[in-house]
Order: sequence, then structure tokens, then C-alpha cells
Amino acid sequence: MPLPPPQQAVPLTAETERILAITGDVYFCGLPDGTLREVSASVTILLGYQRADLIGQNIASLYVRPDLRSQFLDIVRRNGGVIHDHPIQVRRADGGLIWISTSCHLLFDATGTETGIEGVVREITARRETELQARRQANLISALLDASRDAIMLIDRTGCLLACNRVFAARFGTEPEALRGQSLFDLFPPDVAAHRREVVTQVIDSGHALHTRDARPPLILDNNIYPVCGPDGTVEMVAVFSSDVTEQVRAEEQNLRYIEKIERSNEDLAQFAYVASHDLREPLRTLISYSSLLERRHTTALDDEGREFLDYIRTAARRMNALIEDLLAFSRAGQEEAQDQPLDTGLLVHAVIEDLSTLTEETGGDIHIDTPLPGVIAAPGPIERLFLNLLTNALKYHRPDTRPDVHIGFEPASGQFYVRDDGIGIAPEHHARIFQIFQRLDHDAGSTGTGIGLAVCKKIVERLGGILCLDSSPGQGTTFRFTLPLAPPAAPQPPLPQESP
Repeated sequence: MPLPPPQQAVPLTAETERILAITGDVYFCGLPDGTLREVSASVTILLGYQRADLIGQNIASLYVRPDLRSQFLDIVRRNGGVIHDHPIQVRRADGGLIWISTSCHLLFDATGTETGIEGVVREITARRETELQARRQANLISALLDASRDAIMLIDRTGCLLACNRVFAARFGTEPEALRGQSLFDLFPPDVAAHRREVVTQVIDSGHALHTRDARPPLILDNNIYPVCGPDGTVEMVAVFSSDVTEQVRAEEQNLRYIEKIERSNEDLAQFAYVASHDLREPLRTLISYSSLLERRHTTALDDEGREFLDYIRTAARRMNALIEDLLAFSRAGQEEAQDQPLDTGLLVHAVIEDLSTLTEETGGDIHIDTPLPGVIAAPGPIERLFLNLLTNALKYHRPDTRPDVHIGFEPASGQFYVRDDGIGIAPEHHARIFQIFQRLDHDAGSTGTGIGLAVCKKIVERLGGILCLDSSPGQGTTFRFTLPLAPPAAPQPPLPQESP
């Protein structure tokens, strides 16, 4: 290798010192071991040291991290003995830290032996802080982009990728750094690229965001494209947020198939309801009719045991008829053809109480409406059945030798209706069971109920988006609580105009 040309330190003239003082730059010259041979007087302005205090000192003593001095020299040597604008953090005489930039070269004698280093330094603290802040912002933005489950990209008006996150890059099997600077449109097949370009152009021209959905097997992508405007309001960039909705769409399609199956099942249930209300009940009506006819015409021909058997037949037939009616009510609960509408709950409950007047007289019970009942949005039939079933149970299951005391009301704080009785109560372990079809408790053994009424109530409430629950314990009565969609309060009527006297 040829020897480097000999280079000697440049002696400082008075004119050079004045120029350095004006510019704020500092000249320095050092030996190979880092000892300072010369430094300009402007060092006092930059670092606060007197010139005489630094000459003979090692340059590395000024470094915040002296260990970086050897790395700096390695960089200079690998770069041919010259370096430009290299940042170093140093310590001032007052202990403050500043950033300087150095441009320097190595010195050699005629034999090519390294004899020292000389150059100039200037303060770049403000610039360095700006650079570091920009880097921190870039790292923060990159972290935020990578935290998203969406694929995110930022492109300029030509489609050049300015930034993207790892989710987007992963779709192409690479890293974000490998995609920056590429054209977004070059990443797709020609037909897809043409559509992308058309959408981006539309966003740029209109200044308004667009939403698209692409099916690119095996992916289904939901895209939101937003304009990014500059200070003058012109669209300078376009941001794209792309969500992989493949699983969501498949789940929606699966739900649609489930709904179709449910609708077919409901049709079968409706057919069953028709059969139950006509074909199955017809033989029961015949059985009940002829057993009654047999009793009227031939009761004298039957002995006591025969009349007892006949009574068993008639009771069983009537129970079977009630069971079919309740099954029919359960199958139709929540599927009435009547449209939901604003209902006056107070009037409806008063009508139900009137219908229960016979049972109320038989049990000697009382039904009280504690509070005004708000209107609800529902079909009348189900709500009537709901209150009828709950009030019937409250009257039937009273404690022996007591008259049932039943209360109905509404609690605005919880938004719940309630039906409360002072009857025999229900053990906590049975609270869930009583809402199941055909589930009857031990104290129902002598009852004519079918075990379907509360299941119907639950189905009605849940069809309306509400919840039905209870508070109860043996011997302490039962409170059923439920929510229903409330009707909005009626708007106040404007006052009538007053006639002039």
C-alpha cells in the first residue's frame, strides 16, 4: 500500500483565532495517545475551560463516555483517516453535558507513521436533541403501529410506502423495513393494484375517507382509507387501516346457517302446535264428553268402584288437556304474531286481577298494586300471560290457614317489576329448577298445575331481552323480579290557549 501523504498540524494565526471565535467552532490538535497539543481560544466559549488548562490533557477526559474514544478512532481509520460531522457527548467545565460534532483527519509524517489528529468541533446540542426526539417519536409511532391487530400503512400521493407495521409486512412474508420506499401497487396483482390505485386517487381528490371490503382468498379484508392533509389543507398522504375479518365473516355465515336451521325448527314447532291444538285435543274432548255422558246416563248402573274409575278417567283426561294447552302456550311464548307496541301496564294488570277474582275469592287472598306501573313495549298477550301465571302461583301456594297477601310494583332504581307473596316459599336449591319445563316441587303433588307456567314466564321475559329471577326461602314467601322494555315517558302536552275575556 502507498504511504499516506505527510500532514502536519496547521499553526493558528490571529486571523484564524478571530474566525473561530466568530463561528463558535474550536480547533484542536492532538498526539496519537490523545494528548492535546493545541486548542483554539474559542474553547472557553464552548466548554468553559481556559486554553492553557486543556493543553497537555487527554482528549478522552472530556468525553462523557471515555471508552468511546477508541471506537471513534477505529471509525476514522476505517474511513481513510477522515471523518465528517461525527457526534460526541462531552462534559463542560461546569459539569453540564453538551453534544458536539467533530470533523477531523489523522496526521502522518513522511514515512506514513501516524503522528496525531486535528480538526474542528462545534456544538450541536439543540440539533441532537431534535434528532433524538424525532427518533423517539418514530420509535413510539412504530410501537403503536405494531400494537394494532390491523395492518397499517402510510403512503404518499404516488403510492410509495412511507411507513407500515409488522402486521402489514407479515402478509408479504417480510419486515416493515424491507417494504418502505416500495410502491404499494407493485405488491398486488394487476387487477387488485388497479382497484387500489382507483380508491387512493378518489380519497386524494375528494379529501374524504372511504371504506372497502376485499375478498382475496383465503383472506377477507376490511379496509378504511383516510386522507392526511398538510398545513395548507392539501392531501399529502393516505393512511390505510386493513382488518382481517375472515373469521368474523365465516362466523357470520355460520350464524346465518344456524338461524336458517332455527327458523326451520320453529316452523316444525308451529306445525306441532297446530297438531297439539287440533288433532291431539280432539280425542281428549271426545273422551271427556263421553265420560260425562256415561256418568249422567248410567251412573246408577255403576257401583262405587266403577264411579271412582270413571272419575279417574275424567280427571286424567282434563289434566292431559291442560297439559297440552300449557305445552301449546310454551311453544308459542315469544312467537306471537302481534307486533310489540306501547302498553299501559297498569290497565293490563287490573284486567288480570279481574280475571283472577274467582281464585282470589276461593283463597281469600288480596292483591295490591304498590306503585304506579310504567308502560312497556310488548305485545299484549304475552305480558298478560306473564302476570297471570305469576299471580296465579302467588295465590295458589299460600301457607296453610293463611290468606295470601300479594303485592305488585315497580322499582325505578333497579328498573325491575316485582310480584311478591307471603306464601310457602321456595328453597334456594330449587330456584333454577322451577324455570325448567315439567319441573314441579314436592309441595305441588296435590296441585292441578302442569309445571310449565314459570317456564313460559321465563321465555316471555327473555324474548323481550329481560331477566326473570326470584328471592325466596321456605316459609318466607317469594318475590319474582323481572325487567321489560319500558315505553318512553309521554311528552308533556302543551297548555291549551286561553280565550280572551
